[in-house]
Amino acid sequence: LIDSNIFSFLSPLITNNTLNIFVDESGQGTTYRDISSDAQPMRQEMIEYIYEICKKTDNLISLDFNYVDSETNANIIFYNHLSSYPGEDWAGQTNQTELNDAINKQYISLVLNSENLQTSTFWKYVILHEFAHSLSLEHPFNTYGDEDSYGDLTFPNALYSQLAYGRPPNNEYLDFYTKIDIEALQSLWGVETGESATSINLSTDNFNENISDNAI
Repeated sequence: LIDSNIFSFLSPLITNNTLNIFVDESGQGTTYRDISSDAQPMRQEMIEYIYEICKKTDNLISLDFNYVDSETNANIIFYNHLSSYPGEDWAGQTNQTELNDAINKQYISLVLNSENLQTSTFWKYVILHEFAHSLSLEHPFNTYGDEDSYGDLTFPNALYSQLAYGRPPNNEYLDFYTKIDIEALQSLWGVETGESATSINLSTDNFNENISDNAI
């Protein structure tokens, strides 16, 4: 589950063991990848869930998260968009870009409509899946920089790992990471031994991850 390419891209630029996160709640973003793409305001349940999983993850790994109020100083940015990238079909994608200012950006684009939020648990899986990618996890069936592949696009399912593509029984997705996901994150970032950060500071290499409602 460990993507050594993303880890090597991200880890050298972490300062004071802290990653800066920006959640674009109001839809400030105007571009995604190489095109104009206006971000949309996020529904409240999406905002609350993103902060909830960030806090839970922060409590499990040694790496700390700091929340900033713009993408300028952020390492990880959550956007909500109306549609996926032209010519592609996904509900979530993580894209890594190395910028000239030496702050590596990881853009998480979520395409989750009101039906997703009201009638299924799929939307939580999408957010968890993409956030895990931004923290250097890969699909079980991929070998980005290593040879630890397991399964395929349909097996195992998301009850084994939130990075898997297989649908769980009755499409009932979990609302947090599985044991193997947590072990992989802790093997990369260490186990939290003290009190995780709680402060809010108001102040290219590309990997494209495609999740489609139809592909899972």
